[in-house]
Amino acid sequence: MNEQISDEQIVAALHATMGKVCLASERLGCLPETIYERARAVPAVRGAIRFFRGKLLDAAETALWNAVLKGEAWAVRLALIDWGLSRGFSDGAEAWHAPQSDQDLPQGLVQKIALEVLNGRSRIEDCSTRRLDIDPRPVCGNGQPGPVENGAAPGGDRPRDRGDDSREERADSAD
Repeated sequence: MNEQISDEQIVAALHATMGKVCLASERLGCLPETIYERARAVPAVRGAIRFFRGKLLDAAETALWNAVLKGEAWAVRLALIDWGLSRGFSDGAEAWHAPQSDQDLPQGLVQKIALEVLNGRSRIEDCSTRRLDIDPRPVCGNGQPGPVENGAAPGGDRPRDRGDDSREERADSAD
C-alpha cells in the first residue's frame, strides 16, 4: 500500500469526486488499486465509497419511482421485475422451467423425447421433404399494433405510436 497518502486524504478525495475511485486516485496521484487496498483495510475509506454508491442508488430509485408514477411502461416493467417478486409478480419464466406437477414423469419418457430430438437424420429428412406455403396475412391480430407507419414504433408507449392510440400527447413528453 502507498503509505505516503493518508486515510484522510483518500476520504477527502473520494468526497470531492463523489466516491469515484479512479478520479480520486488521479487527484491523489496514485493507482486505483491503492484506494481499493486501503478500502479493504480501513473502514472509513470503505464507508466513503459505499456512501456515495448508496446516494447514486437512491437517486436512481427516485428517478425510477417518478417514471413509474408518470406511467412510463419501461419503468413499470422494471419495477415489477425488480421489486414485484416480493408480492408474487413475475415475467412467467419460472412456469417454463418449473415442473408442471409434483408427480414423476412416466418412466422412459425423458429418454424417449431425448432420443427423438437427437435423431438428426429424421429431422433433416423431414426438413428437406416438407414444403410450407407462404402466408401473406399479417401476424398480429385485431386490436394489436400493425406494421410500422410514418416511422412510429409499433406498440410503443408514446402517444400516437400506434394508429389506434387515442391518448392525448402530454406536454412533458419531450424525452
